[in-house]
Amino acid sequence: MTNMDQLTELEEQLLSEHFRFYTSKEYTIQPVEVIPGVDIHIRGRLEHHLYQMMDYLQSDSIIATASTFMKRYAYLIVTASLAPISIFNKSPKLTFDNIVLLRMDNHKQWLPTIRFIDKTVSPFQEGDRFVWLKENCTTIFRDHLSVVIEHIHRISKTPIQVLWENVAVYFYWFYERYANKIVQNEQQVAILYNDFHTIVQEFDGKVFGERENPIRHVFYQRKLPTEARVRKTCCLTYLLNETSSYCKICPHQCR
Repeated sequence: MTNMDQLTELEEQLLSEHFRFYTSKEYTIQPVEVIPGVDIHIRGRLEHHLYQMMDYLQSDSIIATASTFMKRYAYLIVTASLAPISIFNKSPKLTFDNIVLLRMDNHKQWLPTIRFIDKTVSPFQEGDRFVWLKENCTTIFRDHLSVVIEHIHRISKTPIQVLWENVAVYFYWFYERYANKIVQNEQQVAILYNDFHTIVQEFDGKVFGERENPIRHVFYQRKLPTEARVRKTCCLTYLLNETSSYCKICPHQCR
């Protein structure tokens, strides 16, 4: 296997430094919680983990807990799959049986890392990038995130639009506000911009397993001075527990 068939050690190190990406250097640390990806794929097992998370966060609200889980999970999937696609031209194998969530500490906000079991990637080398990007984004959004969103909606009754916007928040954060801290040349910047534009403006709802593209509407939301986009829906995590409050891009706060 060549380096073009997997993430290199340097690429893994970069993902670990910037995001919550688990690398082999952490193998000596015993995780305090392990959630196999297959448990997220099976509704009954996911429900069990959500109620465990609810106890850990000392929450009385399954809706707020479910929304919080989706925010954490969306961050991990965006940074572990879309970041390698747009920065390294490599798409990791994002099947449920190939990922594990590992919580390495007892941080009160519940912040797991993500690990790939098989580090094989699908590289873009030449040809039509639109086709390659669409194929891999369909795996990410329709075959993976859409499944999790449907499970969480059925378990907690959290609105579908809220859950998709939890994904959108980190999608826009990465492409519009964070990626420029990682990319190192104009060619990478152009790829990032083109990938962002393609996913938002050119992909239809089928890529997401929905009738319409569920993250496009966020593009038309106003930006704050921080460049963050104001949410259209409230994520409901202010209901989590007595220490919770509205997030900085909440529509209730940014009027």
